[in-house]
Amino acid sequence: MGVVLALVVCVGTRCGALEAAGAAEGLVPPPAISVPYGGRVVTDINLSDKDLLGVIKQVIPALGEVIGSILPMAAGAAKGPVDEKALALLKGIDFKGLAEAISGITNVRLLVVRYPGPIKTTDLTAHLDSGVAKLGKFSRVLNDISRAPGVLALYAQADGGGYVGYAFDPGARSLYAFRIIGTADLERLTKWVMNAARLAVGAAGSTPVPSPEPGTASEGVTPAPAPEPAAGPQD
Repeated sequence: MGVVLALVVCVGTRCGALEAAGAAEGLVPPPAISVPYGGRVVTDINLSDKDLLGVIKQVIPALGEVIGSILPMAAGAAKGPVDEKALALLKGIDFKGLAEAISGITNVRLLVVRYPGPIKTTDLTAHLDSGVAKLGKFSRVLNDISRAPGVLALYAQADGGGYVGYAFDPGARSLYAFRIIGTADLERLTKWVMNAARLAVGAAGSTPVPSPEPGTASEGVTPAPAPEPAAGPQD
């Protein structure tokens, strides 16, 4: 018997206009995420500019240099060779560009909600739509049920204020939900991803191909036929 999705609850602050209202004391309320009723929240991660997210964004620009310094020391401690390709790859990645691309994101929240029974795909998508509508004005960017009963859904806030996304794993009966407050510079982020991918492909393509052993044929090359034995004198 499926889980009854009678209503949608907002985990965190209350939905609508009260979402932005902070508490005078106590724990700072995280951004609200709507999830179908009947599940149990097993993981709740909330990062903001005022805590760990802010620290991460400050550390990212120096990440390549820091890792590049640690790798040789780690290799020396293990008495092994330094991975020069990995070192060159890290030094080539523009971590400062990544930090600039995500500088507009001020809060990230992730929820994992586990349900006691199966959920119908049609019920889930309908409740995700109605739940996100209670958070503000959003447009649906993605709704993928090609692997039903698995579901992928993404919503963008109309004023460019952020995103809400969901992924349902029917095998684990778990719904993964995230909310991003703020926006990333998509042009810079796309450029960064493409450059990082190009560096990674280049590093993988620079692997030297071992020379074939003497007397063996290289792949794709047909060896020359052995010479015919010399004909003896004719009678």
